[in-house]
Formats: sequence, C-alpha cells, structure tokens
Amino acid sequence: MVRSKFLKVTCPGCENESVIFSNSATTVNCELCGATLVTPTGGRASVTAKVVEELE
Repeated sequence: MVRSKFLKVTCPGCENESVIFSNSATTVNCELCGATLVTPTGGRASVTAKVVEELE
C-alpha cells in the first residue's frame, strides 16, 4: 500500500520553502524562481527539491 504524504521542501534554486504532495499528478514549480520541485511518475512523484520535513 502506497502512503501519500505532504512534504515540506526547500527549492534548490532560491531556498524558498514549499509544501507539496508526495503523489503529485502534475509538475510543481517554485513560486519564486520557477525551478521544478516535483515531477509526476505515475505513482509516487519524483521530488527534485530537498525534503525538510514530512507533515502528518
């Protein structure tokens, strides 16, 4: 069983923190600089940003 979570991540480009969904179905970009944070893969998304914390 795949457990989805919300993750707090730091953008590799500008250090901005964002909250993303671990099983995102769309590409998620940073609000400030536009760097790609998450890329969908059909299941658990590929997170390219640094994960700071798993939220419950």
